[in-house]
Amino acid sequence: MYGTTEQWVFGTKNDIRVPGDYDGDHCTDLAFFRPATGLWSIWFCNGNTSSSQALGLGGQPVPADYDGDGKTDMAVFRSSGSWTVVNSSNGSVSTCQWGMPGDIPVPADYDGDGKADIAIWRPSTGEFWISGSRVGTAVYVWGVAGDIPVPSK
Repeated sequence: MYGTTEQWVFGTKNDIRVPGDYDGDHCTDLAFFRPATGLWSIWFCNGNTSSSQALGLGGQPVPADYDGDGKTDMAVFRSSGSWTVVNSSNGSVSTCQWGMPGDIPVPADYDGDGKADIAIWRPSTGEFWISGSRVGTAVYVWGVAGDIPVPSK
């Protein structure tokens, strides 16, 4: 409601904020990822429930809708190029290798099928490597060392 203020403590200063619509109700839920423990914690915007899940230690959170169900999926990219994704549609956990040390994760829906694609940008070569869920693998040279990739939603 406008004109009111609520305040509560959720997470710590070292947690990484990863807001998203994790339950598909078209309202952004508060969430954080704790790299030290691999813990994801979500406070649903309806204020009545919360959820936690661990995905293993370390890594960079890369939440997106990987299964196309309209909900944000928890996902982690590790510096080795390993991806771990929890599909919100059925709770299954999948892992894959897509990338190598030094790559930057840039997941987004690159093939227009309503699902986020696993993708990286390789700063050393200026290449985008996309593992499209509909069209397969694509590589595009777009950028040079020092650029910062900015994927769209």
